[in-house]
Amino acid sequence: MLKPPEPAKTDGRTHSQTPSYTTFDSGPGQMMLRTRAFFDAYDPTMVQTRTISEKVADLFALYEDGEQRLRVNRDRDLAMYRDAVAKFLDSDNWVVTPTTQESLSLR
Repeated sequence: MLKPPEPAKTDGRTHSQTPSYTTFDSGPGQMMLRTRAFFDAYDPTMVQTRTISEKVADLFALYEDGEQRLRVNRDRDLAMYRDAVAKFLDSDNWVVTPTTQESLSLR
């Protein structure tokens, strides 16, 4: 069915011995197909046989990886906003104008 692509790597580690054709983003809780890897490897004459426990372990590894990446991203964002708020508070300029709000990077 599928010829294995290179295993997906995150922080120098692989999800499992079986390569993944999916990725998980914990922010929106979304699992996505890695279409290029999937269709490049697709072979209708090949059948992969994996146990339910292997499939569940792979899915849980994807989930854990997504949670870890979300934590890293949230920590980075928190540090950025913490610095921006500190810069604003240190300015002692409490007049609200686009210029005084620049450091907050409001969107």
